[in-house]
Amino acid sequence: MINKDDSQGAEVTLESPRPLNSGEVIRLTAPALDSTDNVALGGSVVTGNGEWSPKERESLRVNGNGVKVQVPAGSAMIVELAG
Repeated sequence: MINKDDSQGAEVTLESPRPLNSGEVIRLTAPALDSTDNVALGGSVVTGNGEWSPKERESLRVNGNGVKVQVPAGSAMIVELAG
């Protein structure tokens, strides 16, 4: 999920046709929107040979078939849902 607006965050509701058991977010972080250094996904950088293992996963509160996700201004993330 990507929020290209660098001045306003959003609350996004995701709904599934089936009940959900869990949800997690892995966030992309960097010092600034135009950063090319110190960019991390899930608290880890991708190595030069393409290896990556996330250190940080954020649990989401699941409510039946849906989940609400806070998407800060100028941010990106991977959302994983399990049913």
